[in-house]
Parts: sequence; structure tokens; C-alpha cells
Amino acid sequence: MAATVMGRELPPPGQAASREGFHALAGPGRPGQRSPWLPFWWTVATLLFVTGLIFCAYAFEDHRMWLWLGAITAFAIVGMMTMRAMTDADRELFRRAWQEYLERQRHYPGA
Repeated sequence: MAATVMGRELPPPGQAASREGFHALAGPGRPGQRSPWLPFWWTVATLLFVTGLIFCAYAFEDHRMWLWLGAITAFAIVGMMTMRAMTDADRELFRRAWQEYLERQRHYPGA
């Protein structure tokens, strides 16, 4: 049973041929599932990124190796936070799409 999303026919998540097809079927996130810690982590990531930029500016100006290490460390931490957030979001989308697919299979076994 194919679904029409934005004018295109897409297969169910179990039969999606591409990642884009799967994410189109997964649909937008449901409201009310945000973590109460999200503003805190946004603040931490922003402060780390700004700290990395400041370290870069001083490293260009003073040519000190430890300033470059500080900048690289700050950017690496922000990058890891970003990768983890993206992985968690993909995992949640996959779980939700898989549950919807199983629900459709229960109602339409031949689909």
C-alpha cells in the first residue's frame, strides 16, 4: 500500500528504497515530546561554540598552540553533541514509523 506525500507515491517504511522516502513517510514530529533539558543543552552548545570562536580569534592573533587546542576541543564537543542529537532524532523517527507500519499491517495484512 503506497502513500502519497507531497504529490509523490512512496512505499511503506519497510519497503522504502531510500532514506528520503523513509523520512517522508515518518512525517513531522509530534508536539509535546520535547525534553525539558533542551534549552539547557542549546545554551551549553552555544556557549561552547562561542568559546571556540574566541579561542580561534586569539590563536590567530597570538599564535599560541594551546589556544588552537582549546578551539578544536570546543568544536569537537559541539560536533559530538550535534551528532548524538541527530542520531537520537533518527532513532525516534524510525521507531515511530515502524510502529505505524506495524499498525497498518495489522489492519491490512495483505498490504
